[in-house]
Amino acid sequence: MLDDLPMVDKEIQDKIKHIDDLFALSFKSRKFDGEKGEEVLSIKAFERTCIYIRNANYHSNPRLMPTIQFFTALDEIKERNKSRSNAKSNKNQ
Repeated sequence: MLDDLPMVDKEIQDKIKHIDDLFALSFKSRKFDGEKGEEVLSIKAFERTCIYIRNANYHSNPRLMPTIQFFTALDEIKERNKSRSNAKSNKNQ
């Protein structure tokens, strides 16, 4: 593809190819299909998060929550749990 660009000399082409190769090697390829594919793992993570929100008595059906409300609830639950954990740690000291 770079060969088609007449204004790019060989040295610059080599540098660009080297950078492209670094990018290609720095990211692990992912499998999207099958039992352990990204799609299935994402769905399972979402389902676990819905259960987590429901069990925290934040919302009876997290699937019906708008996205921003869903993630805000998750953040608030995490903060509440963090505060409880810190309170326990301070109490045990």
